[in-house]
Amino acid sequence: MDIPFPQESVVGGIIRGDDVIIPGGDTVAETGDHMLVFAKREVLEEIAHLFAEVASPVPEEPTA
Repeated sequence: MDIPFPQESVVGGIIRGDDVIIPGGDTVAETGDHMLVFAKREVLEEIAHLFAEVASPVPEEPTA
């Protein structure tokens, strides 16, 4: 629910290990989850950017 997916898309399923989850509004995505997203073509790039942001964590500050 907190991920800003476009209105023209919906997460239809999450694969977590050997489990298939039909997500609801309170489902929490976890590291390693695979998501099945249904979307109109015009929002595919926007969705790709959402996943790219998640896959590229903010680098940590160097320690002295």
